[in-house]
Amino acid sequence: MNAIPDHLGKRQRPLIDQQLADRTVKTLRTSAPQAVSGTQPFFIATGFYKPHLPFEFPESFLGHNRDVELHSNVYAPREMPTIGWSPYMELSSNVDIRKASRK
Repeated sequence: MNAIPDHLGKRQRPLIDQQLADRTVKTLRTSAPQAVSGTQPFFIATGFYKPHLPFEFPESFLGHNRDVELHSNVYAPREMPTIGWSPYMELSSNVDIRKASRK
């Protein structure tokens, strides 16, 4: 995981979720007038799938959930839908993940 200082994320390179949100708002603003007037049909779908790679987030998010207790069971519940669980195999190549799994 990588906490990006808030001032860097806003000025240098917005995080991918912020880029997606900004692009969606821009599209809404440019397309809405034609849709409202009835001259152009309009549909937009934007999704935010969490968590996702890269695991980057604004540094100010670090203190938000300090009182949350994480469950010690790392396995998926038996009745959980397949879409709700991922073994995140692509993470096994990350150095920090390999180090953590050796502990």
